[in-house]
Amino acid sequence: MLTWISQQAKWVIYIFIVFILAGLLFMDMSQLQTDKTPPIAKVNDEVILQTEFQQKLQQVMQAQAGANLTDAQTAQLRQELLNQFIQERLLNKVVANLDLSGSDAELWQDLVQDPIPGVQKAPIFQTDSTFDPAKYQAWLDTAIAGSISDPQLVQYREYLRNQKIPQKQLQILVTAGYHPSSLEATWSAAHRESRFQLWVAQASVDSFQAQTPDSAAIQAYFTANPDSFYVTRDLVKLSYVALPIQPSARDERSANEWASMLVNQLKEGADFAELAKMNSEDLVSSEKGGEVAEINAWGPAFAQAATTLDSGKIVTEPLRTAFGWHVIQALGKTGTKDSVKVKVRHILVKVTASTETVDSLVLALKSVKEGVDAGKSISDVAKELKYSVQVTDWFGKGDEVPGMGFMQGLSSYAFVNTAKRKGDEISSAVLQNKAAVAVFVKSESISAGSRNIVPFKQNITTALMNKARIAEAGKYLQSKLAEVQSVAKIDSANRNAIAKVTLDAIDNGSFEGFVPGVGYASPTLYKALSSQKVGEWGSVLDGSRAAVLLKIISKTDPDPAALQAAVAQEVSSSWMYGGYSMFGDYMKNLQAGAQIVNNMDLYFAE
Repeated sequence: MLTWISQQAKWVIYIFIVFILAGLLFMDMSQLQTDKTPPIAKVNDEVILQTEFQQKLQQVMQAQAGANLTDAQTAQLRQELLNQFIQERLLNKVVANLDLSGSDAELWQDLVQDPIPGVQKAPIFQTDSTFDPAKYQAWLDTAIAGSISDPQLVQYREYLRNQKIPQKQLQILVTAGYHPSSLEATWSAAHRESRFQLWVAQASVDSFQAQTPDSAAIQAYFTANPDSFYVTRDLVKLSYVALPIQPSARDERSANEWASMLVNQLKEGADFAELAKMNSEDLVSSEKGGEVAEINAWGPAFAQAATTLDSGKIVTEPLRTAFGWHVIQALGKTGTKDSVKVKVRHILVKVTASTETVDSLVLALKSVKEGVDAGKSISDVAKELKYSVQVTDWFGKGDEVPGMGFMQGLSSYAFVNTAKRKGDEISSAVLQNKAAVAVFVKSESISAGSRNIVPFKQNITTALMNKARIAEAGKYLQSKLAEVQSVAKIDSANRNAIAKVTLDAIDNGSFEGFVPGVGYASPTLYKALSSQKVGEWGSVLDGSRAAVLLKIISKTDPDPAALQAAVAQEVSSSWMYGGYSMFGDYMKNLQAGAQIVNNMDLYFAE
């Protein structure tokens, strides 16, 4: 019987593990090939071959077919895939160094607890049209944990034994010291379950001004906190000229002419629903033959046109709104006299910049590029051509330029790979996205591995000004202490009774909850709730963006039975959430400490 089950179940395994096996087999074969192209990346001493990466990327892209990914999303997908490869290499190295391996018992248990996806629906494991664990486990005893010769099954068994299960073992090792004692669990549960009724008075920093700190104050802050300003990756600033992509008058006429042609086709008897499905750029309504769910969503002009049309009639000419040109047909009115709903359908023709319009912008910026590459400054060239020059903030590889969004090819220009042949061009190519075309020139750069004040000046300025404003808010709140203490109750009527002070009442506060002006689960909140006397206003506290006074009206300790249940839950499983976070931190630190060479830009315009 077991032999028959094993033979009949092979097709199930082939279907559900083919993807995993393809990847594993390809990786094994790729190591035997001589690939003379630079690897897509290096992780310490191990390479990730370009062919290996492309194979997996092709599978991922096929899975995303029809998703209409933007350039930014595609780049993000490639980077996430590379991170998976990097983490896999690092984990495999750790597993090998620790000599971790899955036993037959662990392998069997993993397959019982986490069956191969879809195996529950396989007919061979059904009894009365229901998945039968006994049949599945009987097959596992012979086909997976036992002696097998089928190469596909052997490969899958080795994947479990040498990769999946050892990584689970590693996670257990990393989080082994995280189990809470009963005393720790009691403390945690008691604080989490305690409840407070609070009154809060806060003075927001938005009501107070502070002088911009001078360079000496900024330098002093940097000197006092140097480790807070460690540059972990290469940073650059770029100067650039950008021209927004906007439809021209010709593009406007072209869209209007297309919409007018659709009107004429409808007058000649064309089917509105079919035209809408083929031509409307309102993707939501086009699938329904153009029928609009809410006429007011398209603006007052659209709503007025829709309500004045007689049932079955079509507009004599296209209607222009902020969304584009609309061809509208009335479908009648429904509802009562007091609640009339107008039914209409439309075809939307958006007004977008044509290829000719974009090409003219690109051609204009090529003049900027030519001037810069000839040795002129971008400021001088832009001045001659009457363009303005802008400067980016500091940014790193893969970041979007604030205000510009993702611009394909910019990262490859700003952070040139050392393996790439250097050209004579000073400026970037003329780059574009949906919003603009632009040409960039490197302005300043900072290499990773240093403590540098330059890219953090604005952050320091903001922090110092916020601190000064909180101090001013604190002084003001202290001056209003008598008025705050005289408040007999807090409700919506007197919430803003004191100038520049907001009063709030909280009925279900906790150590881990949110308190206006203080935030969530902050040390400031914990200290106040732990030390203040019930029934009294405390001293002025510094919140994140406000000065705060708290009054504990009442405190309710957890019910003993509820506390006992919470402690049991904490000891048994709640700590595991922290364990997952700890392993996540372990992986981040493992990757941060590795020597990684990323050659992605040799193959893709990032």
